[in-house]
Amino acid sequence: MPAPPPTPALRLSLWASLALAWCLPALRHLRDDAWDYDEGPLLQAAALARDGARLYSEVSLNKPPVFIWILRAGFALGRPDVASARLAVLAVTLAGFLSLGILGDALFEFPSGLCALALLLCVEELLPRAGVVMPDLPALSLAAVSLVGMHRYALGRRARWAALSALAYTAAVATHPLVAAAALPLAALVLSARELSPVQKARTLSGYALLVLALAALCLLPYDREGMLRWMLRYNLAIRITGNELTGSGASLVADYLLAHWPIVTLALASGAWLSRDPRSRVGVMVAALWFASTVLTFTLWKPLWDNYFLWTLIAPALLAGAGVARFLSRRVLDPTASPRSRLLSALAVAALALSLAPRSIPWRGRSATMESVVRDLQSVTAPGEYVVSDDPFMVFVAGRRAPPPLADTSNKSIVTGFLSSADALSAMRRYRVRVVVLGTGRLARMDAFLRAVRAASVDRRVIGDHERLVIDPARLR
Repeated sequence: MPAPPPTPALRLSLWASLALAWCLPALRHLRDDAWDYDEGPLLQAAALARDGARLYSEVSLNKPPVFIWILRAGFALGRPDVASARLAVLAVTLAGFLSLGILGDALFEFPSGLCALALLLCVEELLPRAGVVMPDLPALSLAAVSLVGMHRYALGRRARWAALSALAYTAAVATHPLVAAAALPLAALVLSARELSPVQKARTLSGYALLVLALAALCLLPYDREGMLRWMLRYNLAIRITGNELTGSGASLVADYLLAHWPIVTLALASGAWLSRDPRSRVGVMVAALWFASTVLTFTLWKPLWDNYFLWTLIAPALLAGAGVARFLSRRVLDPTASPRSRLLSALAVAALALSLAPRSIPWRGRSATMESVVRDLQSVTAPGEYVVSDDPFMVFVAGRRAPPPLADTSNKSIVTGFLSSADALSAMRRYRVRVVVLGTGRLARMDAFLRAVRAASVDRRVIGDHERLVIDPARLR
């Protein structure tokens, strides 16, 4: 006998508890140091776009613009600072987190989605990234929203759900194109819908594709075509050709990551095998399996493959594992007809699982003394509105200063591929009358001619921790 259904109050309290577990830690760390270098260039790009600079033609950006829109929305609702940007990202990832729970309950049964979310909270690198200013987790969150919308459409054939799904999917791909792999589970939801005839399924899929293409065109239409070709196509191809990537093949990197998270993967495999015996759960198993397979295949073929992508491979396994845990709870722990001994042993097994999966440590960044000192120094030697060149654009942003638009991103990728040269950097400094340069990550040190010219023009130098601040005389810059 299944467990009695929970009351609405209990459901609400469970959902609220998980939402708080997602948000509260991130809220305490809104002003931490950068989780990754990419936070700096993205914050600079959003702030420069807010100030009127043109994306792609003036500000380098190697992905579609939706993530910058998200950051600008945060700036509009708050202030152009790190906390506002991270709050905007947190809002999007919270929507995605809850959507995964809704999807789990819809594909299987309550509380499958809640169990899946609880399992995801045990992945130690997830919570620190809930509000990180990087596009991968928001893109995944929007993909989850699109899957929920498509599932609702498949159940009731209401066009507004399909339109919502298409809008969310377009936004996801226009945030990070690799999330396009979600097209496979989306199509599976339509093709497995019993309420739709074959003709209706074909019309739905073709109409969906056309709507996504139209929405994508609207996203890109306002921007400079040549600039987009340069940064979104040629630049990304150049990165692929230069091999500036993590060591090892995509397949081996993904395999290593999944092996490191073997408890969730093993639980997902066992749950998938168990649930596939139930006809009511087979669609859910298929959707999760296709989502996982399409994601792994994408990562196997794509390069460069950065380690922040790997978290995507755990989402579908968590859905399956959560469904298995929920089924076990319902039939072995919460079933009132089961013997007290059986219920106790089953409860102990679930508790042991929870303890084994609980994260031992969560790698928060904190706020370093070096960053505080650099920020104070920059604010003392520069005026508001003055441009600063740095290979640590996050610190420059925290100080309330902007990088020159062509130098918002001074990444190793830009330098190695030749998309940023010493001549480019020096030209931008002269054009934007830059007086201050901050060196700290070693990226700008890769450009020997730039470094020699800046040091030769320096009139004041200060070392702050592992950072070096130079004030230069623009007239001496050659």
